[in-house]
Amino acid sequence: MKDYAEVHGEHIRLSILRILAKQPSYQINDSILTQMVSNGLGLACTRDQMRGHIAWLDEQGLIKAVPAEGASRLTLARLTESGGEVASGMRTVPGVQRPSPGE
Repeated sequence: MKDYAEVHGEHIRLSILRILAKQPSYQINDSILTQMVSNGLGLACTRDQMRGHIAWLDEQGLIKAVPAEGASRLTLARLTESGGEVASGMRTVPGVQRPSPGE
């Protein structure tokens, strides 16, 4: 059985992918992502934790993390094709929660 921290992290990673999938440019910075996940979805996540999730998703090839131009402390997360497939439930990746039916 998974512990709370593992389930919580998987849920946050899916949320990140879904948020990116809804953006017209499929990208958003880490500051806004943190606010959307924490305030909008009620999933407690610090900016440092968000950066860790972004780095993990980047390592898996689900997003591309790049420094935001003109903002030295911001990281821009861009959804990849694989990340879009995971967000929609077409593909599963260990470490990312699978979407529920109808979501």
